[in-house]
Amino acid sequence: MSKFELGAYTIGDAPQYLADEGVELAKKYFDEQDIDMLVCFEAYERDQNSDLGRHWLAAEREANRVLAGDGRYDNSMVVLEAVELES
Repeated sequence: MSKFELGAYTIGDAPQYLADEGVELAKKYFDEQDIDMLVCFEAYERDQNSDLGRHWLAAEREANRVLAGDGRYDNSMVVLEAVELES
């Protein structure tokens, strides 16, 4: 079985380190909700409007909080992804 971790990348001008900070906020969200990240990602891929799919979107909103209030990155966003780990 493959193992995955939560990752992120930015779209726009925001630097990668902000995406990395966003990952930490998203991990905190998943921990607080006591929901498995991979289960949410798979649900999101099947149906964004499912309960678990909406949790993935909520975690992504949390990740984007690192950009809030910084006008330099108004055209940017953090996108979460499930990254497969190499064996």
